[in-house]
Amino acid sequence: MNVSALDLCQEGFAAHARKLIKKYNLSAKQFTIEVTETSIFQSNDTVLSNVSQLHQAGFKLSIDDFGVGYSSMQNLVSLQTHELKIDQFFVMNLLDDTQKQTLCHNMINLSKELEITSVAEGIESAGILRLLQNWNCQIGQGYFLHRPMSPEHYLDLLKEVDASLSSPINDA
Repeated sequence: MNVSALDLCQEGFAAHARKLIKKYNLSAKQFTIEVTETSIFQSNDTVLSNVSQLHQAGFKLSIDDFGVGYSSMQNLVSLQTHELKIDQFFVMNLLDDTQKQTLCHNMINLSKELEITSVAEGIESAGILRLLQNWNCQIGQGYFLHRPMSPEHYLDLLKEVDASLSSPINDA
C-alpha cells in the first residue's frame, strides 16, 4: 500500500489505517506500507509516531526507491524496515556498469545482514535477473517479469501460480 509523506505527517493516520483494517475484518499483517526514501527523510515526531503505531498494529514497512534519496542507515533500523526496494536506477544497465554492480550488490548484502527483504525494481532482462538471483536478491519487479496488468488478469495469474504450486512434484 503506497503511502505519501503527507499521509504519514497527519496525526491520526495510523489510527485511521487500523480502523479500516478492523472495519473490513482484515489483518494488518497482510499489508506492507510502502513509503519513498525521500518521504522518510522528512521524518518528524508525527511520522515516527505513525510508523511506530503501524508496526504495533502488525503492518510491515517498505522503503521504496532506496539509494536515490537522502535517507540514513539509521532510518533502516529506527523505522524497523521490513523491505528495501532498490531503485531501478541501480538495476537498469546493471550488466554494463561496475559501479552500479558494486552498489546494488552491497545493498542486497546490507538487506540480508539486517534481515530486511531485498527487492530490485526495473528488471528488464534475463541477464540482470540471473545476476540478482546469484546475489540472493529476494524479490524482483520489472517488465521482464510482468507488465502492468488489470486486477482481473492479476487474479488469473495468481490462480495459475497457485495451481502450479499445489501440483505434486515427481521424483526423478
